[in-house]
Amino acid sequence: MMLKYIIPLVPSLFILAPEQNDVPKLPADVAAEYRKINTPMDYNQHVKPILSDKCFACHGPDKAKQKAGLRLDQSTAAYAFLPESPGKVAIAPG
Repeated sequence: MMLKYIIPLVPSLFILAPEQNDVPKLPADVAAEYRKINTPMDYNQHVKPILSDKCFACHGPDKAKQKAGLRLDQSTAAYAFLPESPGKVAIAPG
């Protein structure tokens, strides 16, 4: 008997249910941070700014100030074998 009162309500329950694609969106700042974290590593974008602040005074483009023959302002030089330590590198890619 109760069934005859519930069955007419069933279609209205589907109308009130939220759609599957009503997924909450991340705030813009959180989404930007997520993209930054999940971006592949790039020497010029990720590594070079840190080295510029901390290392270029002694290992930058100025040959007169370069120490240990190590140049870090160019990725090829930074990833190359060290002249004073054969078989070793200053920065290993990856």
